[in-house]
Amino acid sequence: MSAIDFHFVYDRYHEDRFVPNGLPARGPMWQRFLARQDEFATDYCRTPLLTLFDQEGTKYRESLISDFFGSAAESGNAPPAVELNSTNSLVPDRTPLYMIEMLYSYRVWLPLKTGEVFPLNPFDQISEQAIELLKAKRLKLVITHLKRPERNGYQWNLFKRLTDRIIAKGIPLEQVHLIGCDEDFNEHFHATVKHFPELGRVGGIHKICYFENGWMTYFKKYLAANETYTPELFEEDIKNRRERPYKFLAFNREPRAHRRVFLGWLEKTNVIEKGLVSFPKAEGPFQPDKFDEYGEGLTDVFKDPTLIQHGTSDFLKSQSKAPLTVDTEDLWNIHISHCTRKPFRDTYFCVLTERLYFSANGHALLTSKTFKSVCNMHPFIMIGPHRSLYFFQQMGYQTFSRWIDESYDLEPDSDRRMQLVLKEIERLANLSSQEWLRITREMRETLIHNYERALNRNESTTAEFLKPRLRS
Repeated sequence: MSAIDFHFVYDRYHEDRFVPNGLPARGPMWQRFLARQDEFATDYCRTPLLTLFDQEGTKYRESLISDFFGSAAESGNAPPAVELNSTNSLVPDRTPLYMIEMLYSYRVWLPLKTGEVFPLNPFDQISEQAIELLKAKRLKLVITHLKRPERNGYQWNLFKRLTDRIIAKGIPLEQVHLIGCDEDFNEHFHATVKHFPELGRVGGIHKICYFENGWMTYFKKYLAANETYTPELFEEDIKNRRERPYKFLAFNREPRAHRRVFLGWLEKTNVIEKGLVSFPKAEGPFQPDKFDEYGEGLTDVFKDPTLIQHGTSDFLKSQSKAPLTVDTEDLWNIHISHCTRKPFRDTYFCVLTERLYFSANGHALLTSKTFKSVCNMHPFIMIGPHRSLYFFQQMGYQTFSRWIDESYDLEPDSDRRMQLVLKEIERLANLSSQEWLRITREMRETLIHNYERALNRNESTTAEFLKPRLRS
């Protein structure tokens, strides 16, 4: 039996599952959790961090805090905690981790969907036993999924409120570790510390590449199954000067504002005929006004009348052709874990309509769309937040400014950035196949670099990145 990587403790356990710390103990949300009707109650998504650990095969232990320490933690009579090392001998267990998931989406969605008001103060849910153990430095507090709304600039009080609550509970800041997955997480934290130096006392600040790590787990499986567009196939196509039947590939699922504008523009300009595009029929979970009530609707993001027309009347025209499919008709169940190489082999570049578009201060989040493109030898142009390419480069990848006008990435204005992107997509889509064969040959070194960077990343797993930081 090999040693565990992490040990998590919880306040509650119900029907063969540990209840995420910070989840309210009563009310409709609690009832949905018990009935396994809530996202955080499903077998595959208890918390994003543990989901990632499960994908990567990370060994971790979960215990009730009362079982691990005894019912009276302050008595000092807690049973010894042990684990087995690689030689099967007993070694002392590392300090257990008390994890809180910051469920920001619930604060926005629950009042709109069910009328519930979710208390975005999980510290109200922490047991007194956990508080005492944290004070005694026998637990580490790990707060995961920290993010800020993309529609606002740097919010100093995001971390400030968190710090105040930790201090009010008497928890030593040195026992606290903060984990986020947004690309500007570290940047945001250090900018905040300049205003609130007290925050600098936390035990650790860790930015994990949640979508990169998650997709790479699947990528290696697809690679083993020979289902990705590999360098070998790429070289074969270059050698044979194989022309591809379409110019671009664009996966779209949810009807977010920027995707509606993009689809409407494709229809208006007839550029859609030159690409492979997926998009569902506007019904059920794919209603086009789905994001309006969350403050992420078309007129929340765009002000230019032409772009709004693309996202409304032009988009509705495109819907006459929906559902548009590329490699599957089941768009509802398709997410990070799906990939086939044919659409990549049949196109020259990707248009990545990333999850987010509007952002202040370049609040980017690179998701599976970006990394599927990397792992299938594809260049891309991105319809996403400004500075997305900047953060992509910070991760060690290369972009395509030699062949694609990437000036859009530094444009903070949503309307102007979209105008620049659409203009460049049109130019690229109108290049001849002969021109694209030349460009693709020239891109070879960059595409290979990105592919190999993905395959041989420095942080091969999330656990290997976090272990020396959380277990020290």
